Amino acid sequence: MLTFVIEFAAIECIFPNYKTTLLNCFLKVSTHMKDANFIARPTFKQLKNKKNSKWQANYNLKWPEAKDFSGEGTTRAEAEK
Repeated sequence: MLTFVIEFAAIECIFPNYKTTLLNCFLKVSTHMKDANFIARPTFKQLKNKKNSKWQANYNLKWPEAKDFSGEGTTRAEAEK
C-alpha cells in the first residue's frame, strides 16, 4: 500500500490536474465518436455499516477497452479521487 501512495504522489507532482485531464480526454473521445456513452461519469453508492459510513465511486469506462475503476472514501469527493 505504501508503494501505491508514493507512486500516486509522484503522478500528482507530474500531473497536478490529472482528473480534469482524463475527463477532458474522455469528453473528446465521446464527441469524436458521437456517443455519450464514452464520457467518464462516476456512479456513487453509500456503504453503511454499524460503526461508520463510506462512499464508493465507480467509473465504468468503455474506451479504449471496457474497464471498471472504483474508490472508497469518507466523502464522495474523497471516493472519486
